[in-house]
Amino acid sequence: ISFGDFAYAGAPFEMCDGSGMELRAASPYQTTFSCGYTGGACGYVPTDDMFPHGEYEVYSCRYVSGTAELCVAELVKALTEMKSAS
Repeated sequence: ISFGDFAYAGAPFEMCDGSGMELRAASPYQTTFSCGYTGGACGYVPTDDMFPHGEYEVYSCRYVSGTAELCVAELVKALTEMKSAS
């Protein structure tokens, strides 16, 4: 969803802070808000660099390393397409 140069990017999981910062940095919008647990509750998706540390987010995660980065890339792709269509 976007309004002018503001966008909301939703995902059905909880993004870690690194994913949110990466999303905002790569977004074509001046201001981008990352919203978790939209349309579902798929749990934590830790960033690739979190896996070697094995903290709570990693232990409770149902996904493989690299999933967060893939999701961010897909969200940025969707935001870019939305921006170019407006």
